[in-house]
Amino acid sequence: MNIYLLTSGLVLLGLCLLHIFFGEKNYFTTKEKRYIAGYVPYHQISVVMLLQGFGLIYSALYFNLVLPEFILFLTIGNLLAFIIICVKEKKQKLSRHQHPNSFFLQLF
Repeated sequence: MNIYLLTSGLVLLGLCLLHIFFGEKNYFTTKEKRYIAGYVPYHQISVVMLLQGFGLIYSALYFNLVLPEFILFLTIGNLLAFIIICVKEKKQKLSRHQHPNSFFLQLF
């Protein structure tokens, strides 16, 4: 068993739970803010993180070393998209609220 992949998978599952519960509570506070164009992709990312976490745990238990590379590229792509949007929109307030997510992504 690869302990590093197992830890990464568990951290990614924790990030997913934070994204679902903490993020939704802070960003979608009223029903009016739940625009379908933003609400659905928000939770699609949650599902992707959930599947990535399970994929890393599977890789840790069954010594699959190709899947973690693919998951790493997906995670880096999601992080780069987030950073580019923050820089483009110049939303310091948005990036300040992402400290829990940034912390877990750095651990990953």
